[in-house]
Amino acid sequence: MNLSKITRVLRDQEERLSLLVDLADTFSRSARRTWGYSPEQIELGRRLMPIVTKGAAGPFLPAALARWYATVGRLPEFTSTQNCLRPPDKLEMQYGVVVIYTENQSCAIWGIRTEDLEQDDPPVVVTDDWRYWGAHWRREAEAVSSFALTVGLTELCLHGGRFECSGTISRDLKMALRSALQSVPVQPLQWPPEVVERDPCFLVDHRVVVLLDEGSLFAAGLDDDVDEHLDELVAPGRIDWTLYQAPSGIRRLEQGNYGLRSDQQIAMGPVIPPLP
Repeated sequence: MNLSKITRVLRDQEERLSLLVDLADTFSRSARRTWGYSPEQIELGRRLMPIVTKGAAGPFLPAALARWYATVGRLPEFTSTQNCLRPPDKLEMQYGVVVIYTENQSCAIWGIRTEDLEQDDPPVVVTDDWRYWGAHWRREAEAVSSFALTVGLTELCLHGGRFECSGTISRDLKMALRSALQSVPVQPLQWPPEVVERDPCFLVDHRVVVLLDEGSLFAAGLDDDVDEHLDELVAPGRIDWTLYQAPSGIRRLEQGNYGLRSDQQIAMGPVIPPLP
């Protein structure tokens, strides 16, 4: 896949979900037959909806959500590296909203209002104060398919593809990356609210997809030396690379918090820095 395809404005459900499948083809090493939920599991989710919603909705599952489940709904690097897309038969209702996506410590939840479940591609809402004060829902995305692409790119950047580091950057380096890379017309997650104030964005070129905010970046690369590539783009500045998530437990660091030389390697369990 030519990653520059991500820079196109995607106007409908079919284009957005097709792009998500193309990204999975490009980055995933899992067998395609394992990516999605079976038709039987998705149908069970639809039939359970009257029970989930306590009779507030009929047996409806939005077409865009069903397609998301069927294509990449079980692919961890696109649905559950950091947070979690709920399985179709494990949905629940909170304060009139069917929850489909949950932050890893349940600090925030995203979902579809029960009255919108009959729509093919309904809006998605989010709340982060539901456990103690009751839910105050706000709009996250205009459509499930848009939200699916936001989640897919977010989880992919946190996963890293073949590249397994994150970095911290200064405001000047952030501006340098914005100039060197192409902007992706996909809205990052609108939670937590303070992240939104730091103007997060997705950026891309032929080798890497980057999730960038004021002080941090997470990158998914097509090869394992994306750190060197991004350092070249911000030269003479330097990104402070830190150990991120490595399935093998091994990652060569150019520099960063561990004080290692570029020819050193360490073996240790995955370390995932918290989202700022």
